[in-house]
Amino acid sequence: MIGERKKLHGEEFADPESQIIYEKIHASKKDPFTILDLDVNTAEANYGNPPHWHRSMEILMSFNASYILTVMDRSYYVEPMQVCVIGCGCVHSTKLIVYEENYRGYLLQVHHDFLQELIPDIDFHVFDNVLKGDVNAQAVRLFEQLVNEYRKNGFQFSLKISGIFLLILDLILKNQVISREQTDPMHSSAKLDAVSIAMDYIDRHYTEEVTIAKIADELGYSYGYLARVFRETAHLKISDYIRKKRVESAVNDLLHTGLSVTEIAYKNGYPNPQSLTDDIRRQYGMTPKQFRNQVRNMG
Repeated sequence: MIGERKKLHGEEFADPESQIIYEKIHASKKDPFTILDLDVNTAEANYGNPPHWHRSMEILMSFNASYILTVMDRSYYVEPMQVCVIGCGCVHSTKLIVYEENYRGYLLQVHHDFLQELIPDIDFHVFDNVLKGDVNAQAVRLFEQLVNEYRKNGFQFSLKISGIFLLILDLILKNQVISREQTDPMHSSAKLDAVSIAMDYIDRHYTEEVTIAKIADELGYSYGYLARVFRETAHLKISDYIRKKRVESAVNDLLHTGLSVTEIAYKNGYPNPQSLTDDIRRQYGMTPKQFRNQVRNMG
């Protein structure tokens, strides 16, 4: 959990109308989950996460804070040492109620592709989001074993870590699934897959000449379907995502290489240097050269 409107742990894409954020979690292909050991200063009064969603399942536990967890249209008062689970594609938010100066907790993000291979209909699972009683006590013990083993192993995965993780997952699937139905048609598995595949394609090819028509043709979708689903699901246009990737890479080149603006523009897929200048000016209010000089002078 992080301060209100600070960055989520993944990459953010906000819908300007609904203010709901799609969080793209960058997952390693070889690891089924990501563990986050959270130790964060809670100086802000409105500490919490804004409404957001992601493809991964999320399992979280706070050591020293009570908070309100809202998942879709349900809200819960969650106490310290109480484990919560958030299903794939569910819009959720948190707001701390009682907390110490430093928030301590664990966050386990279970990657969607791994889950879908294991449980093909995982997108249709509806969870009782807050664990209670003996089930919660078992989950807390397993969570602590998982993180302790992860630390001991130098933050690398091992067979034992994977085994503990599967015990947590099995406990949740056996006790917390209340139904198997589609709760949000906008975030159906097929649409999520289309957006994820398109994003991955753009991540690999943004340095080339890439258009919506080319992406749709390469991935086997119709132009209209891909453009609509991307906008509805990720809450931004495909062209905006391409621009975002190019700007991020160009900014890195401006700050960490000696390449000229022209070289950086062509390296990152821009048709000409002016297009890069326009994007940098739009985002930072200055030219690429001014941006480079200002940031370097600050260092």
